[in-house]
Amino acid sequence: MASDKPQTQAIRRQSFKIEFDAVGQILVPILKRLNWRRLEIKNDAFRVSAIRSGSALRDSALKTFDYYLAISWARHPSGVEVLVTVSEPEFDWSQEECERRCEEIVDSITLRLAKL
Repeated sequence: MASDKPQTQAIRRQSFKIEFDAVGQILVPILKRLNWRRLEIKNDAFRVSAIRSGSALRDSALKTFDYYLAISWARHPSGVEVLVTVSEPEFDWSQEECERRCEEIVDSITLRLAKL
C-alpha cells in the first residue's frame, strides 16, 4: 500500500579525486560539522546515513521534521563518484531545503579536499 504522505528528495552525484578507502573518514567530520546526527557508517557497503532535525514556521504553526541523508560512493575513472540523497518524508514544501542541504554537503566535500 502506497503512502499518501508527500516525500521530497534531492539527489546530487559528483566525482572527486580521492582515495576510495578514505571517503568514509572524510565524510564523518563534515557531516558532524553540518549537524547531521545518528551517523551510521557502513564502509564495507560504501554507505553513510544520518538524520538532521529541523523546524520551520509554516501557516502560523511550527512544524518539526527530519531530513534523511544517504551517501554512497563507487569507484570512478576520475577517482570516486559520490551520490548524496537528502529526503524529507512529511512536507512537500521542503524540496528547496533538501536541495540546499545536498549542495551544502557536496560543497563541503569539495572544500575539504582542496585543503588536503
